Amino acid sequence: MALTPLDPSRCIELIGDGAVLIDLRDSAAFGEGHPPRAINVRYDDRHLGERVALIVGGVPRVLLLAVEPAQLENAANQLAAATFDVVGVASDSSAEWADSGSPWVALPSIVTGDLADGPEQPQYHVLDVREPMEWAVGHVPGAQLIALGDVHRRVAEVPDDRDVAIICEAGVRSSSAASVLQAAGLTRLVNVADGTAGWRTAGRPMQTTNEAVSD
Repeated sequence: MALTPLDPSRCIELIGDGAVLIDLRDSAAFGEGHPPRAINVRYDDRHLGERVALIVGGVPRVLLLAVEPAQLENAANQLAAATFDVVGVASDSSAEWADSGSPWVALPSIVTGDLADGPEQPQYHVLDVREPMEWAVGHVPGAQLIALGDVHRRVAEVPDDRDVAIICEAGVRSSSAASVLQAAGLTRLVNVADGTAGWRTAGRPMQTTNEAVSD
């Protein structure tokens, strides 16, 4: 499908009118810098429509940002097939965004070793965005559970008065969740790059539960 390049000023207007900017880059690139209110959904050559729908809900209009032209075209086709209205392609130049008055923002990352600071006075509130069954069989002790697909509607349940470390299994879903929270206005966020897998591999204690998990 034909894709319309949009300058940052036009992107900002569309986002203000309810469109969502989907940043298709990987979590490391997204973390280094991205347009304000961008949502990080890593490119997938087959299941992108499902993932975007899960993460942002029923938003009808989307903008895309990616580095690879082939990814943009495939992503646009997938999203159109999933009934999203792809209204254009955002500039991937941070300088252009800065010139438009909307400089890129970062999403800091940490590793699980930074969470191992003792339960008495933990530095971070840990938010686990995996699925309930994943969380039940083993999670960082004391972690709050909000599955990725629920984050956009449960933002109010995430503390905004302390540092929040978002964790999944390997740092990809957590980047998406963090971007949703960041777009909603939360600022004290970090992505746990090595995820629960890193915590587990290091032999740190895991909390489990046999109780039913509910919303």
